[in-house]
Amino acid sequence: MRTWDWITIQRVWNRGCVLRGQAPELWRQDGFGNLIYRPAYGYWWSSHGWDVDLEVSESLGGDHELSDLRPVQCAEKRRQAGASENPTEAPESRQAHPFFSTPWGYRR
Repeated sequence: MRTWDWITIQRVWNRGCVLRGQAPELWRQDGFGNLIYRPAYGYWWSSHGWDVDLEVSESLGGDHELSDLRPVQCAEKRRQAGASENPTEAPESRQAHPFFSTPWGYRR
């Protein structure tokens, strides 16, 4: 597991989707529509914990440049990692959700 410096972590956080009506310095949405909480970085046991992830895996040519990094909820990262035993097989696809009016990721 790679250790990221705080500047990179903040830059990756800034790549998350801003939620309308929520404080962008605290709440964002990852590319899969999962709600993430800034102070919960690395808290894999939290429902809003998040981590830095590569958009393109290293085995497929991804690198650790900012353009290839994204914030992702820890539970989603575990789901993606366990989705396939075959690394060439694409993990189960989830569409990114549009912005929602509630921080919980669903419409009222």
